[in-house]
Amino acid sequence: MTTRTHPDSTPPIDAHAVHQAAFLSHAKAMANARDRLQASEKIWGAAAHALIGFAKKRGWPITTHADIRDVARFIQRTLGDTREITRLFAVVEGYHVNFYHDTRALSDIREGIEEAEAFVSLIADADERIPLDARPPRGKDFARYVKRHEGPGA
Repeated sequence: MTTRTHPDSTPPIDAHAVHQAAFLSHAKAMANARDRLQASEKIWGAAAHALIGFAKKRGWPITTHADIRDVARFIQRTLGDTREITRLFAVVEGYHVNFYHDTRALSDIREGIEEAEAFVSLIADADERIPLDARPPRGKDFARYVKRHEGPGA
């Protein structure tokens, strides 16, 4: 049996980073093809994977849409910079809704891609600034995680 290893200078591939980049690329292609629904869902997918990757790096469970929202709020509160993260989260989450209801114009979707790129960039910056051993947010699933992994009263 052969074991694959990465040289010290090559970090392991972060699948969520790959997905967010691919989704942003797909969103642009779908917008160019005038497929508003698929472009909308790819906008959401890029943002969601940025947050999922952030949480998974820290060993936090992500099992629901609410968990993804909790991570965005946690980042906003931890950095305390501006409300840009939660504002952009609401924007990209709206494209997830658009996937089901198709109420956004193609021009809105093109702007949404730019906003998703800005959001992903903010999450990448937060990933550099927030320690890997940070305690998870206080959402329902995270409360169970803390209790299970850090004991009662943690």
